Amino acid sequence: PRIAGRRDHPALRRLHDVPGGHTSWSPDGEMLAIVDLEFLWVINADGTGFRAVNRSLPEAGVAWSPDGRLLAFPDSAGIYVEEVDGANRRLLARCDCDYDTQLAWSPDGGTIAYSESQYVHLVHSDGTGRRALTRAGDGSESPDLSWSPDGKQIAFTRAPVPYVMGSDGVERRNPDNPDLFVINTDGS
Repeated sequence: PRIAGRRDHPALRRLHDVPGGHTSWSPDGEMLAIVDLEFLWVINADGTGFRAVNRSLPEAGVAWSPDGRLLAFPDSAGIYVEEVDGANRRLLARCDCDYDTQLAWSPDGGTIAYSESQYVHLVHSDGTGRRALTRAGDGSESPDLSWSPDGKQIAFTRAPVPYVMGSDGVERRNPDNPDLFVINTDGS
């Protein structure tokens, strides 16, 4: 049997040469957004129309608004939203974002959840109402975030500290797996 991940698999369809990074489908399935080491790119699902939209943090998350008109992404100053063509960029929240900051739009498009320094934050899509929802853990990676379909809860993983010191003084990979949590968006 052939393995689907192999580059020569007949089911694979190459769309474009990209520098790598985080990839996200538009809600209608017509486009993809890609964040590489320097830029936020978009491409049509058929491989046409590949173009840089804006500069971004290296390999950070990118999230489409539910209506597919806007992209949310972090850079070194904070969380931004802009139209898919790169127009009307606006800062939603200042934060200490880094390469593994993750974002997720609420199902109604009214709120964005994002990870920053082991915390899960919420901010309204107009930039108001920023608040920390919970601490996501002491690990080194920001949690992946996922809204419930009704927008009342957020699921995320909390990774353990990636390395632990053994009794022999040697640092080793922590064997513990991440934990999965769910929290109500009102904090209750």
